[in-house]
Amino acid sequence: MHQSAAEALGLAEYDDDAVREQVASVVSGADHVLTFTMKDGRTAVVPWQNPSRAKSWTPEMKAEASRRTKIQRRKR
Repeated sequence: MHQSAAEALGLAEYDDDAVREQVASVVSGADHVLTFTMKDGRTAVVPWQNPSRAKSWTPEMKAEASRRTKIQRRKR
């Protein structure tokens, strides 16, 4: 959601302070659309994509999952 907030505010990158100062609410609607309502009454509708969980795994997380799978298979 950080990138969507930056886009709604017209920023190149996410800024937590800017979001707190300017955004009154965010509503997640159908079809992966976020509606940002600003404190001054403006609205910004921003489409978003749910990132693939596979892309969020770090090498350490993958190694730990592999280790657990090997342990589970030994118990059978």
